[in-house]
Amino acid sequence: MLDARDDQGDGRGLTPKEVRDQLVTLYLAGHDTTSHALSWTFYLLSQNPGARQRLERELGGPEER
Repeated sequence: MLDARDDQGDGRGLTPKEVRDQLVTLYLAGHDTTSHALSWTFYLLSQNPGARQRLERELGGPEER
């Protein structure tokens, strides 16, 4: 981001505030999508006991501890 330039505008780089704002946006977007993906994964596993058991076996679930 520090080396990015506006090819269609004045060719300037991002200001420190713009870099910070872009990084905050990326962080929040990544957090949001990850939390949604994990929520759906756990929900779908709760609806499919066979898949959950296979996953637990693969990960070394409670019965193998």
